[in-house]
Amino acid sequence: MDSEQKTILITGASSGIGEATTRRPARDGHQMVVGARRVDRLTALTEELRADGATVATRLLDVTDLPSVEVFTQAALDRFGRIDVLVNNSGAMPLSPVADMRIDEWNRMIDLDLRGGLHGIAAVLPTMRRQGSGVVMKRSAGASHAHGGNRPQDRPGHRSEAARDGAQDGLVSRAFGHQSVFASRLHTIGVPEILGTSAGQGHMDLRPHRARVHGPRAGHTGRHLRLSELSA
Repeated sequence: MDSEQKTILITGASSGIGEATTRRPARDGHQMVVGARRVDRLTALTEELRADGATVATRLLDVTDLPSVEVFTQAALDRFGRIDVLVNNSGAMPLSPVADMRIDEWNRMIDLDLRGGLHGIAAVLPTMRRQGSGVVMKRSAGASHAHGGNRPQDRPGHRSEAARDGAQDGLVSRAFGHQSVFASRLHTIGVPEILGTSAGQGHMDLRPHRARVHGPRAGHTGRHLRLSELSA
């Protein structure tokens, strides 16, 4: 991405990785629309960012509900006129062993990570095609790419996470792999920062995996990509 001001949408921005993701774009002068279900936390974050001079709009957002995601993206268009980046951050991390068959946890993960991710792509893709550019970023704990002693099978509670990451890879590669009519791309972001979140505290010890980039502007695959590079 170049140095001009971007319009960046971030889901699940009220805490953890989502909240942390807002810091760099705010510092670099980009304009943001941030969304989450916990409005009180979102409001507190927004007030803090605005106090430091950031341009931020907020929306109540439930990524499992397509109309909610469409309203979220339309708010960005109404306010700023374009969408340059979508960070699909919302997600869940079941920690129970697969053998426990806590189907409600799996369903929640599927709703947030897969259906929510699909809703985000569906909402921004028409705009990015009209613009001829755009970036979608999805966060990944790297469970489907862990190696050595960090393999998902060595941590029974994270096998569901490996399944999630693999399913997300399939979804986004097909959503962006054939969009040759416009210059858009998708990054898979390794998030070792998950160690500092309430969801992942004490559970993850993953080295950053290599980003995979999909789309006609991919250019390369394998460069390490961190959240701090969001607006670089």
